[in-house]
Amino acid sequence: MPTKGTRGRTQWNYRGFTLSKGFRPEAVEQAFSETFRNYRYGSSGKRAAHEQLFDVRIDDLAKVPLGAFEKRPSVAPTYVIPAQEEHLGDYCRHLLDAGGDRDYIELLTPSFSLSEHVEELWEIRSLSLEIYREIVRGRFWKAVELWFALPDNARPGQSQFEKVVSRQLLLFCAFELQLAACAIRASFEAPLGELFSSTQKEVKEGTIRRESSSAEDILKVVSSAFDPTAGHSDKIEIKGIPRALRQKAKKIAESMSDEELKSANFQLGKYVPRLSDCWSHAPGEEYQSSGKLNAHFFAGWTGGINHVEGLAITVIRFVQAEQHVADMVATAFEAVLNDEPAERLGPLPSLGADGLSDEQKNRAFEILHHVRRVHLRDTRWRSRTTSADLRRFGKDADYEARHFDLQDRAGLAPMRKATKRLMAWGQRYRPGSSDWKAEHGVYWTLDVLPEERLSRPTRT
Repeated sequence: MPTKGTRGRTQWNYRGFTLSKGFRPEAVEQAFSETFRNYRYGSSGKRAAHEQLFDVRIDDLAKVPLGAFEKRPSVAPTYVIPAQEEHLGDYCRHLLDAGGDRDYIELLTPSFSLSEHVEELWEIRSLSLEIYREIVRGRFWKAVELWFALPDNARPGQSQFEKVVSRQLLLFCAFELQLAACAIRASFEAPLGELFSSTQKEVKEGTIRRESSSAEDILKVVSSAFDPTAGHSDKIEIKGIPRALRQKAKKIAESMSDEELKSANFQLGKYVPRLSDCWSHAPGEEYQSSGKLNAHFFAGWTGGINHVEGLAITVIRFVQAEQHVADMVATAFEAVLNDEPAERLGPLPSLGADGLSDEQKNRAFEILHHVRRVHLRDTRWRSRTTSADLRRFGKDADYEARHFDLQDRAGLAPMRKATKRLMAWGQRYRPGSSDWKAEHGVYWTLDVLPEERLSRPTRT
């Protein structure tokens, strides 16, 4: 049932939609849940959806099934581990940007040469294939344990090994920044995945709710139209309803009594918001909508946080990670050295009352600008400098796209809000701790997680 608006077309995709238990409310809910689950993870399932994140052949991670963003932290499957140095370079660049934007990659690695890092990482492979695999996968706690298990005369200098681990860990922090941006973009481009298709640049919550109401009306028409006692169900034609669904509806209707058909009470509108919660946060919590509609589903998933502000939170935490990752790696080495392999490191430090330094602010502004350009691709990512201004100074549109003027401050408002929110949140808790709060579910989703990769998972 496509609908045409001023900005594009929208349509529910009923492929695979099966009402096997009749036109009862619980059956409709189950059918939509099963259909959405298929679209959420793709035809290959949940594990395959997650593994697509590490497929270097994919140049835009916002196009992978939405369910791929659920698992945190993301650990690469063993079969993607590069067996050639050239492929290792492709893999590391993929962690920074699947699309391979050279300027963006250089922006995120100012303190070291990526090519030299790849060479040093490849040298570790000749030392121990197992250690190499664990570092490349992102399971650093295991790599550190394996390193200490080597004979003393077989271990290289610890300081150099720590550097390699720290750099690769920072690449994974950048990967989490990329995933956050791509998931946010999916929230306004395709919040229900392929279940609901649209040519609009931004699919808003109101659009989904309006179209879900239309879908509800169609299901009501189908259930009432195919009345087995009327004797004319085979002649009824309902335009805009897929033939497969129409035939399924007819079969079910013929097997149901009038009372069952008439008692069907469809409330699809109340199911859709919960189904659209494809990026779950606090454990056990569902999508919460206020009386007014949010511009994008991301605001409903995060308690009202604007999508650019949410991205700014991740950017700020990445900038903090640049400062603290080396110390966290050293702490992890010390824990293993002291025979404490199960010791869990704490998260990155809270932002603190003083916020970011001036240098960190400038770096965060620049990263936010470019991550919006490369990954988020929202309609307002560009600098406020106009094309006419650029022409006046002899610059072209490419300059506008790839350079950032710190005086412009195009991301100032969301950056200020993100800073204020992080200062209010304080120290992030671990999931499941006694101090866990709903807001820390959002914090967890938007944060980078170096401590999770450095700490042996606890077993329950």
